[in-house]
Amino acid sequence: MLLYISILGSVYMNLWQQIFKYLGLITYFGILVSTSIFLGYLGGRFLDNLFGVPMIFTIIGTAIGAISGFYLLYKTAMKFADSEDNRG
Repeated sequence: MLLYISILGSVYMNLWQQIFKYLGLITYFGILVSTSIFLGYLGGRFLDNLFGVPMIFTIIGTAIGAISGFYLLYKTAMKFADSEDNRG
């Protein structure tokens, strides 16, 4: 009975480790994309104020930030998937 409880505890511990690993990865993805978009927005606002144009660079900067954020998300996801495939 004690061996069964020990094995069951080990299975649940491994399950929680997996849950927190993926939760951390999802959190990282959210921070990565939102930071890229925000930095693109700030850069666009700065250029709009510098050149005195109405929101042209803000839209362009936000779009570039979104594209770069999702590109980084894709690269990170592929790297994570490759490491998961290699582990077994």
